[in-house]
Amino acid sequence: ENARARRCALRLDAAAAVAESAAAEYAVGEDVAKSGPGEPQKLGRVVCKFGGSSLADSARLKEVTKLIELQASRCEHLPVVVLSAMGPSTNELLSAGDRALFEGIVDISSVRKRAYEACESLGLSTAELVDPLLSTLDQLLLGIKFIRELSPRTKDQLVSFGERMSVRIMAAHLRQNHGLPAQHFDAYDLGFITDSNFGNAEVLEETYENVRRALGEGSGRERLLPVVTGFIAKTRDSGCITTLGRGGADLTGSV
Repeated sequence: ENARARRCALRLDAAAAVAESAAAEYAVGEDVAKSGPGEPQKLGRVVCKFGGSSLADSARLKEVTKLIELQASRCEHLPVVVLSAMGPSTNELLSAGDRALFEGIVDISSVRKRAYEACESLGLSTAELVDPLLSTLDQLLLGIKFIRELSPRTKDQLVSFGERMSVRIMAAHLRQNHGLPAQHFDAYDLGFITDSNFGNAEVLEETYENVRRALGEGSGRERLLPVVTGFIAKTRDSGCITTLGRGGADLTGSV
């Protein structure tokens, strides 16, 4: 019961974080609060979460970069950045799954185009960052086409490609174009573990300690700028990818 109450509280925190992050975007031009005469107040380590509309193309990614650099200048430690998929990528992936299932057509052209345009505009390598994921995505859709199966488990794996591409592009941009020590992480590699309720999975209690060990003091990652997938995790036993349901990326940031 305590674990369930904690998960419910986190989902409420995540909902509140949406309003707070929206308000923060209007405050980027404000002065930092003062802790003394002429002394800017330094925060510890903050989490910056950005949704799909903020990541829709290279121009939006550049605006997000300004916010990340601003937070980095205000804090004692570099921020943790949590990202959703770029623009409408999640809906496009779901549509691609339906087309493979019902029409026998494998088409990821819109997802590929968005990723390629962002990489090319930012001077990043598509071969290194997104081609391996796109190849795996193509194979998954071929499987859906021939097996004629799109279960909730397969659907979670399918939509995860949006977040996974998003963090790779952003981390490489921050690192190569802005000299920040950014590194991408799939959330499950930091210890995000859930039950097997695919499509609306609940974060398990052990996740909180896993994340503290992965990113906290003594982790060896204190000087990194982690760029983490929102919305996705894995089951403990089978290691299958899960999604956290509506507001899942906000929940990731809250954890």
